[in-house]
Amino acid sequence: MAQHPRRVTGDNHFATAGFVLGLLGLVFAVIPFIGLIAMPLVVPGLVCATIGLARAVRYQAPRLSTAAAGLVLSTIGFVVCLVWIAGIAHDISTSAAPGAAEPYQVTSAAHDS
Repeated sequence: MAQHPRRVTGDNHFATAGFVLGLLGLVFAVIPFIGLIAMPLVVPGLVCATIGLARAVRYQAPRLSTAAAGLVLSTIGFVVCLVWIAGIAHDISTSAAPGAAEPYQVTSAAHDS
């Protein structure tokens, strides 16, 4: 007796949530100085898209492509956020503290008078 594939019922809200959060996170991530606020969007987007993808594969739930797109968008947004964080951390670590004196540099030989 041939097995019939299960009928897809219901909706995969995790896939939709992962896609929306990933899209919004990626849009905000590429905006200068606002890119850091995208982190609270892309991390839940990664989680929701992963759950949505697992449900779509395991239970044959709908929106497999939406979950996959959400996972890709969230991942790209997450990487962009990490680049922003690394760039800001680099700028902070290499800049002189406000009010700090410039390092002394010898420009010529000292002469005795």
